Amino acid sequence: MGAPVVKSTNGYGLPVTVVASGGLPMEVAGNGYGTPIIEVAQGGLPVTYVGAAEPIPPPALPLSSPKVMGFGHSFVLNGIQYLYNASNTATNGASGVLTSGRGVLSLVEGLDGGRYNLDIFAEFSNIPPGFSIAGGQGYGGRQIARGGAGLKIWGAGITIDLNTVVDYLFARAPDIVVIDIGINDLIYAFTNGGTIEDVCSLYAAIVRRIRDRGIWCVLMTVTWSDTTAFPASNPTCVAWKQQLNDLILSLDGESGIRVCNTLSIDGQATSIGSNPSNFFDTNLHPSDKLNIRRAEVLIPILQSMTTVIERRSLDELTGNLLPNPGLTGITGTKTGTATTGDVATGMSFAGPNTGGTSSVVLSKEVISGSSEKQVISITNGAPGGTTSTAQLRVSTAATLAGLGLVAGDRLRWYASIELDDWAGWDFDGQADGPVKIQLPLNNGSTLVYQGSNAASVRNRTLILTGILEIPQGLTVDGLRWNSTFITIRWNTNVAGTGVAKISKLKVVKMGENPRAPWNL
Repeated sequence: MGAPVVKSTNGYGLPVTVVASGGLPMEVAGNGYGTPIIEVAQGGLPVTYVGAAEPIPPPALPLSSPKVMGFGHSFVLNGIQYLYNASNTATNGASGVLTSGRGVLSLVEGLDGGRYNLDIFAEFSNIPPGFSIAGGQGYGGRQIARGGAGLKIWGAGITIDLNTVVDYLFARAPDIVVIDIGINDLIYAFTNGGTIEDVCSLYAAIVRRIRDRGIWCVLMTVTWSDTTAFPASNPTCVAWKQQLNDLILSLDGESGIRVCNTLSIDGQATSIGSNPSNFFDTNLHPSDKLNIRRAEVLIPILQSMTTVIERRSLDELTGNLLPNPGLTGITGTKTGTATTGDVATGMSFAGPNTGGTSSVVLSKEVISGSSEKQVISITNGAPGGTTSTAQLRVSTAATLAGLGLVAGDRLRWYASIELDDWAGWDFDGQADGPVKIQLPLNNGSTLVYQGSNAASVRNRTLILTGILEIPQGLTVDGLRWNSTFITIRWNTNVAGTGVAKISKLKVVKMGENPRAPWNL
């Protein structure tokens, strides 16, 4: 009869055929958690398979300050641009992270970031299997995503099987995972002989695998798209996407699962495809203008799962390294003949520098006796080029020694950015939003390392934030906030006037290590 055999499942929660000691095939189902607890007798001898574990129930709601992670492909990845510099050998090429508006969680953070741990930072020593720093994938914290990722290697074009990084996700121990996957699987299954049943089976399996680890899952419905390989005019492609979305909607209400249904905004029945500004590229990746609307559907779901709390330190008068924490006064400087008005003391304004005949009027708005807003009103003249930029900076340079900083210290920054509904704030096909804050480290006059955030969108007020680490092993001596700090950018081909307001500007030394909560 032979000896007992032990077989390992594939870890996706799908049936796996094993051969028992009696020589007969037998199907078993395993969820892939690596705990051999089920024994099945056949032919008189036991067969033990690895992978059967009792599901862990999700924690009771509401959660307090949960770690919220994005998981998936380029729709998630496009919220972050990884900054890479091969000469930074001490950090394996890591040179910082830019958060942009083309990612739902980036906009959730800007609109409602106080409730959740949405931290993200450059990670150069412990990255997911199959990811590479040189490829721009060395993120730590809230994001595990790679462009071209899928639920299976359907064929050329899929960069990684997401099932292979689920254990890495588990090791980060997120409380909530926002899952935005499916479009690559639809496209590449369709072009490589797969079936929609294959896609749906793999989707349900990976969601339940994560959920059964005691992690809440929020599923994003799959948006409208139109590509050469998966055209919106093809009835089969439309039906496939509908079938996957029907599956996603059917999972809503399962234990540990919520669904963020944005189909009324970006589904097949909408006119989304008639407006190319909804996409960062040609009818595939949502732009910031579309993602802000998706984020505003997601936020109430996340709020319903969490307690009301404020993680951020938004009092700019406490612990602020900036020389004028409240942006008070009017004795700041400005350059450029097209700029008039008042600049906060200790700050400088430069520009506009290119394109068109724009003019800028600067003024101050009082919040309190010790806190003010810097108001920037931009009026376009004759069009010229496509964009113009200006900079709001700190007047004087800052050395690390003068700020009491050393290698290993971490800085966090905040900035409240208010934009009106002027169409000149729109940049179709561009990664950066109209206002970007950058916190760069210098070696002499050379930019070495930086963190930045450009998740700004017209007709919204967002609080941009980020983390800058002063890495060990890099030669840096100061913060470059007197030459690169806040960049304002606008479309010179749009008539009229736009108003931006900047306040609550803060740079603070962090006492905690942001890697620790994410087990990094």
